[in-house]
Amino acid sequence: MKIRRNFFLCVFLFLMSNAVLTGAQAAMSNAVLTGAQAEKITFKVGVLAPDGSTWANQLKLMNEDVKAATQERVSFRFYFNGAQGDEDTVLAKLAVPGDRKQLQGGIFTGKTLGDIHPDVRALEVPFTFKNREEGYAALQKNVKFLEDALLSKDYKALGFYELGNIYLVTNKKAESLEQLKKDIKVWVWPNDPVALNMVESLGLTSSPLSVAEVRGALSANTINAAYSPPMAISALQWQGQIKYLIDEPLSYAVAAFVVDNKVFKKMSLQDQKAVEEICKSTAQKINEQTVIDNNKALESFRSLNQITFLKFPEGDKKSVKKIRDEVLTKLTNQKFFSAHILNSLNLNVKEESPVVAPIALEKSLTTPVKKI
Repeated sequence: MKIRRNFFLCVFLFLMSNAVLTGAQAAMSNAVLTGAQAEKITFKVGVLAPDGSTWANQLKLMNEDVKAATQERVSFRFYFNGAQGDEDTVLAKLAVPGDRKQLQGGIFTGKTLGDIHPDVRALEVPFTFKNREEGYAALQKNVKFLEDALLSKDYKALGFYELGNIYLVTNKKAESLEQLKKDIKVWVWPNDPVALNMVESLGLTSSPLSVAEVRGALSANTINAAYSPPMAISALQWQGQIKYLIDEPLSYAVAAFVVDNKVFKKMSLQDQKAVEEICKSTAQKINEQTVIDNNKALESFRSLNQITFLKFPEGDKKSVKKIRDEVLTKLTNQKFFSAHILNSLNLNVKEESPVVAPIALEKSLTTPVKKI
């Protein structure tokens, strides 16, 4: 009988110890999901923006907010000034599998985002929006869809940025589309189907270069035209190498902060939420400042006597729709865009123009968007 009692006592103690362990494991698991994580995570992020710029300053403040919100479990280390290479190089480093990954994030403009998922580039089809407000409205409308598109490629978007209207700048006077076709050699991103199709449809000659090479090429006159938002022209110091600015926006430009989703998911759910909210809030602040910076840059260019603003005749303004339709037809035939994004932006070559209702700048880019 004593042996039997000891046997049952051992079984009872064994079961109790298992119950205690199971409860402890569950508690630990719950803690990981809702609170602290096992290890600190530092996202190394490649950025082309110069250190000291509005973007750089805001990103540094964002990092401090993230560290405070996560009790330093999560942080960002930004490599400004293209220290990790151009956007293609940063994306390649980000795509390295496993522990050999040199970077875990990057801030990319539309061309590189399009390399991840082409639908992002639909916002940048030339001559689509009448003004910057229409472009911004289209970005807001499609944020959730574009976030999901990037997530399908294992990239977590932590904020979309508007770069604003893109302008063509040249060393050669051109007061019409016809004049523009004569001896204009324009910089384009290498392997950029949207830009290449646009340049071809405009009848220009393209010269693929990295961004870092553009200023020297303008100075050496190996190219005589480039394109960019005004604040980027100023930041990259192109204004000293150009004489004319075509005062008709070519297109609207966007960018986004993306990180490796596999690394992002290593964070607790609590930290994921905090980091995403802080990053998207910072993106909104940057977007508001971008509008100001672009306007300031344009005014600065106007005050420089060596830069002349050129306006095309009214007839040419109507002609650009045909150019847009030609570019869009080529890209659609290549199945570059999904039907969803084309319908969302009303990018139909049979339509007179896309209709996107202007929306106030103050509205957040993170406002929930219903899928169409």
